[in-house]
Amino acid sequence: MKSLLLYLTGVAGPMFLMVAGLEVRNQRRLRREGSRISGTVVRHEQDFTEDDAYYPVVAFTAADGQRYECRSAYSGRRHYPVGRVVPVLYLPGSPSNSVIDMRAQRWSRFIVLVLVGGAFTATFVKYVLLR
Repeated sequence: MKSLLLYLTGVAGPMFLMVAGLEVRNQRRLRREGSRISGTVVRHEQDFTEDDAYYPVVAFTAADGQRYECRSAYSGRRHYPVGRVVPVLYLPGSPSNSVIDMRAQRWSRFIVLVLVGGAFTATFVKYVLLR
């Protein structure tokens, strides 16, 4: 069982790193082709996996005249109170896939993927390849 888990880290680690690479590509595309607009924090959604995690939900009107909402990647009522105006970035053909345009918001997913993928890959290398 232990060796199966170690081999799974050898598969999962590179997969996480590959998804991190895709995230970099998506972020670069957003920066290059995305539309910037102001949005307003309209509410907070609680994440029931964590006791006190509330994620801001930002509403904005895209160029097509439709109202869209995006949920923050970070929790925090203090940093994002209801009514706060924040920058939003979205691809013109896909405003439902939007992000809050703040560096930490844009790159947090990438950082987590690299850390987890790197840890899994290092575990595999240490305990399987360097035996």
